[in-house]
Amino acid sequence: MNELFGESVEANYTLWKRQSSSISKEELVAEIGSPRFISIDGAHDYENVFRDLELAEKTLSVEGVVAVDDFLNPLTLGVNQAVNSFFSFPRSLAPVAYISNKLFLAHVSVEATLVDPDDYEAIEAAIVNGKDPKSAKFREMVSKDRSHVEQPFFGHMVLLS
Repeated sequence: MNELFGESVEANYTLWKRQSSSISKEELVAEIGSPRFISIDGAHDYENVFRDLELAEKTLSVEGVVAVDDFLNPLTLGVNQAVNSFFSFPRSLAPVAYISNKLFLAHVSVEATLVDPDDYEAIEAAIVNGKDPKSAKFREMVSKDRSHVEQPFFGHMVLLS
């Protein structure tokens, strides 16, 4: 048992040291259910990242979030190629935010509530209240015009920081 914010929390996790290509949607869901957070941060080649995106799309909870690491990083072009290829067809996931070298995806059924400026205040507040230089730049840019902090990407508005 761990103490977290005054509540008892039992550690419950499983570590699999395997390629995602050897894991089926059925096996993953049977073991852990539909995850609410998936981080894609391993291989940086097109094939593996694309396969990870497909597995995430098939297993993510409707209320979940996927973080794709190293998107727009010029040293990891395979990640960029996989993301762009993935979104070249209609998907059940949508890009919603790009923060600190990570592209965040959510289920399209909840996308509207995440990209409405009145509803994603928590994400924006975390950026605005940050102490790093990117937060200061975000505050400056959002004061000028929201188009400096939101851009369309494959038909979806993405919050940028």
